Amino acid sequence: MIIKFSNSDGASIDKTVYDNKSTLRKRILFLSLLISFIMPMRIIDITKYSPIDNKCKKFYGIVEQIRVLRYSREVVIRFREVDKRGHQYKNISNMAVCYIYNKMAIKPKDEIIIFTRPDEIRLNREKQTYFESTLLRKGIRYIFYLNEKNCKIAKSASVSFKQRIRNSINNNLSSLFDINTTGVLKALYFGNKNYIDKLTIYEFKRAGALHVLAASGLHVGIISALPLFLLGAFRINRKIILIVISLVVLFYLYITDMPVSLMRAFIMLLVFSVQRFFDMDRNILNTLFLAAIIILLIFPGELYKMGFQLSFGATIGIILFFRIYQGIFRFLPAMLSNSLAVTLSAQIIVLPVILLHMKEVNLTSVVSNIAIVPMMAIILVLSISSNLISLLTFQGGQVVAFITEQGFSFVLYIIKFFSSIDGHFHVENIISLLLLPYSFLIIPLIPLFQNKKITVLSIPAFLLTAWFILYNSQSLYKNQIIVFRNESANAIILKTGKDVVISGDIKRIDDAKTLVEHVKAKGLINIKLCITVADCLNLKSYSYIIKRTIASKCYLSTDFFLTSCLKYFCKTVDADNIDLTIVEFKGSINRKSSAENIRNNDIAFFIKKPIQNIKRIHHYVLDRIQYKSVRELRLPGKKYTMVYL
Repeated sequence: MIIKFSNSDGASIDKTVYDNKSTLRKRILFLSLLISFIMPMRIIDITKYSPIDNKCKKFYGIVEQIRVLRYSREVVIRFREVDKRGHQYKNISNMAVCYIYNKMAIKPKDEIIIFTRPDEIRLNREKQTYFESTLLRKGIRYIFYLNEKNCKIAKSASVSFKQRIRNSINNNLSSLFDINTTGVLKALYFGNKNYIDKLTIYEFKRAGALHVLAASGLHVGIISALPLFLLGAFRINRKIILIVISLVVLFYLYITDMPVSLMRAFIMLLVFSVQRFFDMDRNILNTLFLAAIIILLIFPGELYKMGFQLSFGATIGIILFFRIYQGIFRFLPAMLSNSLAVTLSAQIIVLPVILLHMKEVNLTSVVSNIAIVPMMAIILVLSISSNLISLLTFQGGQVVAFITEQGFSFVLYIIKFFSSIDGHFHVENIISLLLLPYSFLIIPLIPLFQNKKITVLSIPAFLLTAWFILYNSQSLYKNQIIVFRNESANAIILKTGKDVVISGDIKRIDDAKTLVEHVKAKGLINIKLCITVADCLNLKSYSYIIKRTIASKCYLSTDFFLTSCLKYFCKTVDADNIDLTIVEFKGSINRKSSAENIRNNDIAFFIKKPIQNIKRIHHYVLDRIQYKSVRELRLPGKKYTMVYL
């Protein structure tokens, strides 16, 4: 529609005014075409499934994706059955996920022969785990556990361009930075936190800054700024700059493991660039929802993942509520008020999501993010600069890398400070009580409360009431003996100050899960594991505990045998760089003996040497407490609070 206007001189000016109905129709048509193009392809891909022969034990597969995990690699393949003569006879390729230990060489597009049957995920919702449900949403019905004995590479593919780029970046990082900084930078570059040691992740989590280790909009913004500054200095046309920025970010997304937070940021950038290129109306909220629709069309299972919900939830909160919270803190410096506004507006949606998924609340993040987010952005910029400079002069790159490492050391110091503050809590049965502090958080969003004094005070009221409720719900005892006893488990957790020892028989993975849940709920780290009986069942359970907790040392009884269970256990210990010591544990106390028959000097002896005498401690404790009514146990020099699982 063209409308003619007249200026003050009487000259006629033509201006174009977009017809809202016409624009709306075009947008609906575009979205409908997008959905009709992508959705059928994804439905066909996800539902493509063929039952495998119960007698078949040989399969042919092609590797599609590889993702590095902490203890193994997750490999997605398309596989077919192989007949007795070695020929493929199934036309339909099933999808499967394989877990392969790290040292086995395998690449995308490799053709492999598998000599073991997969585990099939049954469509039984009552018995399905969250992990199995996630795989089913991706169209994966089978799981292989592979090693060098049950599979071989039939045809090795050439190293892909993506892998060559990743290898080059990895080698350059290793030559410029120490091993700890390299792990963090690899996680930031490739969007995979498995490169970072578990203690560092734990510290970031307790400090409320775990999100800075995930590739997200921060990374896209920094990478977009590089071509913007370089090309902008030469006064290049802005539309050309947008195209270059989109291509650079697309290349970055290509070399990463494509986390949903990074895909969301890229799609938003791409949609914004298209709108800017064609001079279309721009609305950031519409752009965000369009990004969500595109991601869900390609990966529909992402809707159920916490990463998707946190990424989009935090962004929606910032878009809707940032200006409101910024107005509250207008009396503060701009950098401080902006940081507070971003954190609080994101917390509106992030806090309930984390609470429902993980039963955790972190109050430290409100303050910690003010310092940590800008510093990590600087670290990321410096690390990218050191890599680029090293291509021209390696010595110059080393100088910038040294500055980066010093800066990161300072960041870790700040992280440890915030982590030491009691602001991270595990929540069990008090979710309803948190409605009161949460109501203080949303007071600034209610139009009725326009008084600035009330809205400013609502934020400290939120922090204080939440901290008071959560802190009083946590156990304040430093010395505890946690007893876990049933028909298949006979274990204790001995907590003395900051020292934690887990000892005893744990024969089932379900029992190990119960112990892990308790350890995580109490925030126990640097755990010493004492395996007094090194049979296969105990080794499997303790391997599970090591994978899901932060253990610093492991003491293994001398009665072990060289079995596959021990080999698996040692690989798990090596992956976390845990000190493994072989110990001959001192003699045990008869379970039927009474505590009165144990001499005090014997007790003092094994308390002074808790590791070597853990078997005595273990049996002494379990002999003393025949009933759960016992709430305290006095040992020489210390009083322990009893906890029963």
